[in-house]
Amino acid sequence: SPYEADRQRARQIVGADRFIEVYLKTDIATCSARDPKQLYARAITGQTTRFTGISDPYEVPTAPDLVVETGTMDIASSVALVMDFERRRFTHA
Repeated sequence: SPYEADRQRARQIVGADRFIEVYLKTDIATCSARDPKQLYARAITGQTTRFTGISDPYEVPTAPDLVVETGTMDIASSVALVMDFERRRFTHA
């Protein structure tokens, strides 16, 4: 969800002990470059309205359980980070 309030509501519904917030962090330029449908380009030029991060807000998570820097990490490193997090989280649960 792009909104902190919605993420907090999900955390309450699922339960704080079971909810995991993962922030896939990257910048708009990288998102745009990876966009085969050109949705970002249409949003940037105003052809699409209410587009998260362009014409609609995105509230950066204040305390995610895990941050994956997808703008600077390759896919294999990103996956390894998530898998390591899961192993640590569920081994000690």
